[in-house]
Order: sequence, then structure tokens, then C-alpha cells
Amino acid sequence: VQRGPVQDERARVRSILTLETVMRTLRRLCLAAAFLTPGLLPAADADPPAPPSLSDAEEAWHRGDIAGALQQWRALAERGDIIAANNLGYLYETGRGVPRDYAEALRWYRVTAEAGAPIGQFNLGETYLEGRGVDADPVEAAKWFLLASWQGEPDSLEHVRKLKAELAPERFRDAYERALAWRRDKARSRQR
Repeated sequence: VQRGPVQDERARVRSILTLETVMRTLRRLCLAAAFLTPGLLPAADADPPAPPSLSDAEEAWHRGDIAGALQQWRALAERGDIIAANNLGYLYETGRGVPRDYAEALRWYRVTAEAGAPIGQFNLGETYLEGRGVDADPVEAAKWFLLASWQGEPDSLEHVRKLKAELAPERFRDAYERALAWRRDKARSRQR
């Protein structure tokens, strides 16, 4: 029995309809399985994923996952975490996980220092002392070392002693007055 063009078309349509029916049935089965398998689909009332924490970032760092630590520290720093900001400064200063960028390190150290964290003040002082990402300025460095040392940052005190011996008395006094002015301004801004 030979088939004509109309019969061939009917057979082709039947095979297409059969294939579509099979595919539709498979999709329904997969969808049903997904709904019946716990954990395969997120629950409708599931909480959004928790934001990264400082401990998550530090764990990533200690595992050697610098990219993961960088990503989490950046998210935390952008939300105001000063420890994360300081750690970003360190990464940019040393070039670990990112291209070395002293200007970016300076930016993150400044965020930390301006927030009043002694480690950030120490790091910013070193940045000014050594001229990394900024012109070297021992008076500005002394200001930040003084602020950090007043909060008990031990390495800052050694820098203060050295700079006091190396700078002319009027330059060290200028650094001291800048540090006092910064503290006064910070205290005023907290009162508002």
C-alpha cells in the first residue's frame, strides 16, 4: 500500500502530536517530583539567604579562598563593617586576590580610621609615613599614630616616639593639634 501526500502529512502530524504528548507528560512528572521531593525547590516562605558575616569571610581566608573572603569583606565593608574595610585595605595594599592598588588601600584604611578604629588609624598612619597611594606626610602620619596610640594600639606608640624624635618640635606639635582637633570633631559628631 502506497501512501499519498495527505496520508504522509497525517502520519507526520500524529507523530508530532505523540512526541508533544510524551514531552508534556514528562514535564508534568518532573514538576510533580520537584514538588514532592523536600528541599528540591525553595519553600515559598523560606528566608532569604543570610548576608555574609565577618566569621564567614575569615573562614574563607583561612581556607585559602581569598576570592571568597574578598567578596564577603567587600559586601560587609559596603554596609559599614570597619574590620572588613580594614581587611580590604590590606588586600589592596599587598595585592592579595586583587591587583595591588595603594589608592584603594588608602581609601579603605581611611574608612576604618575615620570610624575611630585604632588598627585603621595605625594603617593609615603607615600609609602616610611611607607614601603609599599618597604623598609621604610624616605630620599626618604622626596624627594618625597619636590617635591610635591613645586607644592603646601598641605599635603606634613606637612610631609616635620615633616621629617625635625626628620631626621639628613645631611639626610634631602640629600633628598633636590635628589629632586633638580630630577627636573633638568626632566627639561633636557623636553628640548630634
